[in-house]
Amino acid sequence: MESQNLPPNRVGGWVALKRHDSGYDAKGHVTNSNGVECEVDNRNISVIEPAAEVEEYGNGSGYRTLEEIPHHRFTPALELKPNDSKIVTLKFNSHGTQPEPGFCTLQLELLLGHDFVPGEAK
Repeated sequence: MESQNLPPNRVGGWVALKRHDSGYDAKGHVTNSNGVECEVDNRNISVIEPAAEVEEYGNGSGYRTLEEIPHHRFTPALELKPNDSKIVTLKFNSHGTQPEPGFCTLQLELLLGHDFVPGEAK
């Protein structure tokens, strides 16, 4: 992110791995050319964490007007400052299937935020 492209008072951003809707595990997998999927091994993630995404209305009041667009927030979040980089490590679990060398596809769902309020990015 370049700070010159961001609105004043906002530099950098926030990022996290999106959690499965039904739990705490990160959404993501690697699929090899034979269609075998290996899911993210959540015990072997470094630097970044799976985060819960929450919709909030009414500036925290919990009430929504018909015209209001929900605020999407998530926690925990990893801060990325302009011109900053982070090395993130994810391991994948093959569930007993022997991984094969060759081309594969990586699919991860990331949450991106531009602002941080106590405890949550939005």
